[in-house]
Amino acid sequence: MSNIKVFDNGSGISEEMQNKIYYPFFTTKPVGKRTGLELSISSQIVVQTHGGKLNCISAKGQGTAFKIELAIDTLIHTSSFLGKQSQLDPDEVIE
Repeated sequence: MSNIKVFDNGSGISEEMQNKIYYPFFTTKPVGKRTGLELSISSQIVVQTHGGKLNCISAKGQGTAFKIELAIDTLIHTSSFLGKQSQLDPDEVIE
């Protein structure tokens, strides 16, 4: 498995909201400010397309982290799809 973690030091996401953030069109912003599709699409790409996991780790007042887990064979397939070599170099940056 390969893991990617993205985090911030913001206000965090309550447990109640964490149960809703992957729903299409869910947003806490005023109407017209956001579509509410960002995490729904991210989840589809990571989980459904690549068979990985996307987890939210957060507590109100303590920031939020999103952890993405992908199997190495998924990364090799994706790398090949992008026209890269079929083997991954751990120091290579794929843009």
